[in-house]
Amino acid sequence: MNKLISLIHTTGTDNWNDRCQVAFAELYGSPNGRYAQAAGQSVSLRAPEFKDNKGVTFAALIDKANPDSGAYGGMSFVIFPHEEKPAVIAMVVGTQGLSPDEEILGRPGHGRKVAAICNWLNKNYGQGQMVAWAKQDPARIDLEMPKTIREQFADYEQVFKRYGKVIYGIFVPGENTEATADALKAF
Repeated sequence: MNKLISLIHTTGTDNWNDRCQVAFAELYGSPNGRYAQAAGQSVSLRAPEFKDNKGVTFAALIDKANPDSGAYGGMSFVIFPHEEKPAVIAMVVGTQGLSPDEEILGRPGHGRKVAAICNWLNKNYGQGQMVAWAKQDPARIDLEMPKTIREQFADYEQVFKRYGKVIYGIFVPGENTEATADALKAF
């Protein structure tokens, strides 16, 4: 996970797709990997680069059944880079909707688990400040992220403006890479 942590803490989006391919590949089957090689076969990495500021750059692990480009559906693990700050770590519902993960996203236990992770991150790493947030019901993609959360993490306003309805859990890293590693493992 060292390469993924480094990706999150390296600012900017230069060579974004290439950097993401290397960082995420380390997760599967490598000596430092967190998951077996076979686990990588069930997800696709999407890491588009938007040079013209018309889109929000991201890297997402999505269900393999989704198309190679365009809107996707279901839940995803996403990082959103920033030009001057560490990347935001997030749990997101694809803009195409809940399918194929509507059963997971609709379970009250899933939302409670993400909320518990965020509460734990705030308690252990927030030093009295909020560093993580979770939506009460991940399936409510009709609801915007609360204004107070967007204001607290105003450096990431472009992300929230574009994806605020579908983000249901975030961790905003500081300089502590141990906190980032724990957030990655928990999410």
